[in-house]
Amino acid sequence: MDGYARQLRSCAAFLLLCMNASILPFQLGIENLSAPARRALVADGALAPRVGLISNQTALDQSGRRTVDVLKQEGMRIAYILAPEHGFDGKALAGKPIRNGVDEKTGIPIVTVYGRGGDYTIAGKRIDPAIMKQLDAVLYDIQDSGMRHYTYISTLLCALEAAAEHGKPLYVFDRPNLLGGNIEGPLVDPELKSFISIAPIALRHGMTVGELARYFNAHVLQKPAALHVIPLTHFNRIMRVPFLNALSPNLPTRQSVYGYSFLGIVGEVKPFHVGVGSERAFQVIMLPDALSFPSLEWRKLSALLKEYGIHSCHETMLKRDEPHTGLRLSFPDNAQFSSFALLIKLLSFFKKRGITFSFSPTFDKAVGTPLLRKWCQGESLIDPLINQVKADLQGFYKKAQECFLYHPHPTIKT
Repeated sequence: MDGYARQLRSCAAFLLLCMNASILPFQLGIENLSAPARRALVADGALAPRVGLISNQTALDQSGRRTVDVLKQEGMRIAYILAPEHGFDGKALAGKPIRNGVDEKTGIPIVTVYGRGGDYTIAGKRIDPAIMKQLDAVLYDIQDSGMRHYTYISTLLCALEAAAEHGKPLYVFDRPNLLGGNIEGPLVDPELKSFISIAPIALRHGMTVGELARYFNAHVLQKPAALHVIPLTHFNRIMRVPFLNALSPNLPTRQSVYGYSFLGIVGEVKPFHVGVGSERAFQVIMLPDALSFPSLEWRKLSALLKEYGIHSCHETMLKRDEPHTGLRLSFPDNAQFSSFALLIKLLSFFKKRGITFSFSPTFDKAVGTPLLRKWCQGESLIDPLINQVKADLQGFYKKAQECFLYHPHPTIKT
């Protein structure tokens, strides 16, 4: 009876949380700047701390104001804007070098923290030590995609390392995880560490950027930084969160973010086309017409996708003047399908139908393990991969629990 009573109390507490979250106004980290943070970051004249702001086009409040403008209005002395992959305006294509510049509205210099671009090495993608010496604090406000191989969180880890090395505080303005709280997929084998696999966290990590910063600080860095997370308020992980701006040229919508959660990996495998470079990026899965893939098989794939709540329809498209045919995907609102399970299902579907896969040099890095590729190539059974993922996720979750800031906590999907 006592156990039943405890369950009832837990259910009641969670329902109350959801009711409060629906009544009270949801606030992003940038809309929730605390009094201690203001005292630490704002002062008059020459005494004002010099801060570096890691930010881009995703850093907006819910009224559409840029974080850089909000902070300047608060009285902060922003010495540099530090731009991640895709640049401060978010217009550069994936992997392209980012040039330094100046923000036209504020006159603040923009300095890249993406280095030489898409060489996938971590070297050259940290904040310049000469700049760190000029700063009194570093601020971070970027919307993440929810996937480990999306490099905004790699920049976050590099910023934490720099802050720790130079003894400077780092403030993270928290933002929701657009994919919700599913934790899925492999961690990263040590030999595969790169800028798209910068730390041994789950492929779909299920955490907010503030929670990730806490995890990096506690379990990845040898020397922790003086980290301050400005939290979300009146938030729970099951609510529909705002999508304020394109994350990058190929992630312009919430639908593209859902698709990226599994098609981001499929896109590393030829002969598939996932729409990158088109207005349907990560919203289609297609094959070249030269392969003559039967329409009946596309219908079977459509039925498989429907099991995951994903609707699809016939689609054709040119890629470099080569005709492709396949499916256009439509994801349910607040989609919570299992991305990694679907990835395996898709690869298995095409493998059984004789499609020959060719893997990009970065495929293993993006996945975090060679086992998925080896299974696809017939060099290994699927069981070693599944068993490793299950064991690694349990260990990851055990450590991550102390870093969670919001309810309900993320859940492992296997």
